[in-house]
Amino acid sequence: MHSNKERVAVVGAGLSGVLVARGLHEQGWQVEVFEKSRGSGGRLASARLGEGAIDLGAAALTELQRQHLLALAPEAEGLLQAWDVQLGQLDGQRSDRVETLHVPGARSSALTRGLLDGVPLHTAVRVGAMQPAGQGGWSLEDDQGRALGTFEKVVIATPAPQAVPLLRALPELSAWAAAHPMFPQWVLILTTEQPLPGLDGMDWLEGAHPVLSRVIRNGAKPGRDPGQWVLQASREWSAARVEASAEAMAQELMAAFNALCGETVNVAAMRAHRWLYAGADPSAMPVPPSDSVQVCGDWTEAGGSGIEAAIDSARRVLSHWS
Repeated sequence: MHSNKERVAVVGAGLSGVLVARGLHEQGWQVEVFEKSRGSGGRLASARLGEGAIDLGAAALTELQRQHLLALAPEAEGLLQAWDVQLGQLDGQRSDRVETLHVPGARSSALTRGLLDGVPLHTAVRVGAMQPAGQGGWSLEDDQGRALGTFEKVVIATPAPQAVPLLRALPELSAWAAAHPMFPQWVLILTTEQPLPGLDGMDWLEGAHPVLSRVIRNGAKPGRDPGQWVLQASREWSAARVEASAEAMAQELMAAFNALCGETVNVAAMRAHRWLYAGADPSAMPVPPSDSVQVCGDWTEAGGSGIEAAIDSARRVLSHWS
């Protein structure tokens, strides 16, 4: 166990940052998490729409991802539920396969909230700067210049473009983060007022499509409201429209969904969301060494991006300071 005088700040409450915060907390560090949004989750976040919450980002964990998560955080076992998914293709063809995936509670962010139990979380706080402090520590300020505290260690668990300015005092780390561009993704969340027979009971559709990369029947997940759908646009389509308005993107994505369903879908509510930093290509460069500052997130790992890489990055940071 570390001395209770040692303090660590984790900037970012996505999955990787939360796993690091939880692990260091269990080792005896005094951990504080700072998150610019109103809640935890990062790309596991959810949003309110109508009477329920819809998952905005990562839709589910595979069995392999679940096993890797439990190896690092065994208590996640009680935060996940099995979901038997009927697969399909974006050309409308139904697959014969049903795959068991795993989802958190009534919304995706329930996973990170549960893992942070007992760890101080400061939401709606955007860390604006970190400067060297005495004895090798770091002082943090918010984006208004207000002091957030002094810490022996800092973990930056943000997307690469947001990490770059925070790492200015460590030029090698800052330049390394700047070499990791991230790509955007538009997402449309919606609720329907009637079943969609044109999709033949499919829950998860992927495949070649000029607009969409994935369509998910979010309402089929345990604990969700029926009629919920999530449409994830393709990387190329999103990148070409990164500065478009949410209203225009909602109409274009809805048109693609209508065509997929073979009918004009009667929508109760819908909203488009832009993930400005939805993902990155796998890192080709190892993280530069630093004794007091670590960087994590799926974009930092050579193995790829997404949930698996986020878990790997948290494991790397915890191993460094264990």
